[in-house]
Amino acid sequence: MINLTGDPMRQETKKIYNHLLEYQQRFGGYTGKDLDETARIFGLNKRTLKRNVEKWSKNDPLFSKLRYIGQRSIPITLDEITLLNQRLKENITCTKQVLVREINDNRIRRGDVPIRVPPRFVRKYTLRKLISPNLYSACTHHTE
Repeated sequence: MINLTGDPMRQETKKIYNHLLEYQQRFGGYTGKDLDETARIFGLNKRTLKRNVEKWSKNDPLFSKLRYIGQRSIPITLDEITLLNQRLKENITCTKQVLVREINDNRIRRGDVPIRVPPRFVRKYTLRKLISPNLYSACTHHTE
């Protein structure tokens, strides 16, 4: 966490940094939804905050270490990513709908809420899987 001293504008920037750092530590980065929530908490305009964070990321060494992981995160588990890997190994031409349906069927059986995985995520995941299967980590469950 950053020490809060000095210029009031810089203090506000430091508070925003500390808030986004919490997301970084808990989730490996922050999302667009996290920026919206941060703007609400600090009483700022969402677009202005996004623009400022983008500027700070280019100019401020601390902000440049924060990782933007996409507009929103997809609540998908490591087990579900393992299932995707397994299904794609078995049949690389498996459709996105089949993959999402299987994940949701398993969630319903467990009593969990089904998720709507954007087709773009599954398409990106399957294309990357074809190109380089070793690039994946537990953090592949976020969209851009």
